[in-house]
Amino acid sequence: MKKHIVTQCLLSLMLLSLSLFMISCGDDDDDGDPREGLIDNQTPYNIRVNFMGAKISEVPAQEIVRENALERGTTYQVQVTLVDATGAAVTILPIHSLYIDRSADDNRLNNTTTCSWYLSVVGDTAPFSLTSGS
Repeated sequence: MKKHIVTQCLLSLMLLSLSLFMISCGDDDDDGDPREGLIDNQTPYNIRVNFMGAKISEVPAQEIVRENALERGTTYQVQVTLVDATGAAVTILPIHSLYIDRSADDNRLNNTTTCSWYLSVVGDTAPFSLTSGS
């Protein structure tokens, strides 16, 4: 019985490590892809992120998604819209500028996840805040 519990604990630890590895979008050296980034939605609403019409990403409430379809060496004007369950706009945040570098950077999202760039929308009620790193 004790061996079974130890095996289960080791399996759980291995799965947790794998999931943390999968959510990270880069490593601490310069061989990553600069297009690899994360969008972090820490609000009770879904968000719609419009990268100048080049790409529109939808992120559910309280989730982090990976994004890698942006072009290197490009500055994007980003428009974030918070939407309710019906898809109606709740709040439109001011336009934000985000630069996707030509080489991979090591930015930190939540002090644990490394990525080349990130957008983070935070808040339970208005005013919501939008931060980025690139």
